[in-house]
Amino acid sequence: MSAEAYRWRCSCCGEEQIGLPMAMGFEGPRPWEYFDDAKQAESFLNSDFCKIVRLNGEIERYVLGMLILPVPEIDAEFQFAVWVSVSERSWDIYSAGYGAGEYKAKGCFGFLANAIPGYGESSGLHADVWFQPDGLRPLIALHDGDHPLISAQKDGVDLAQVEQWAAGIHRNASG
Repeated sequence: MSAEAYRWRCSCCGEEQIGLPMAMGFEGPRPWEYFDDAKQAESFLNSDFCKIVRLNGEIERYVLGMLILPVPEIDAEFQFAVWVSVSERSWDIYSAGYGAGEYKAKGCFGFLANAIPGYGESSGLHADVWFQPDGLRPLIALHDGDHPLISAQKDGVDLAQVEQWAAGIHRNASG
């Protein structure tokens, strides 16, 4: 498929792009998708942080990070902006250092809070969340295990998978 076939509009800057997109992301953690407007009004979501207030009053905290998947065929990386559930303490450390990019810890533990297309149920996978300087989003490193997404982060994804993701972006952008 030619680069011209991949014409899409960036959701961040609004500019039309041509070429195979090498990044995509989720607007919120998976639980956010199931909330009605009233429930979302009680909770909080922006481009980097999310707090969800459950019916029992319990608060879940999420941060947006980058899950990097190598694409060996083209010597490149595909980046997924994914949400990760973190503890209150980890949330506090990350949010306190967010502006300056200086943190009291190098990272924290989290649970992946999105399902990656083509990889079955990936929500809930254990991950390390590595805080980054200079306003960069944290890097997400999945823990060892048998899940295909864990293998993909180590060994890479093939170009056909990236093209499937791009086709999904193209369909969603086209209406």
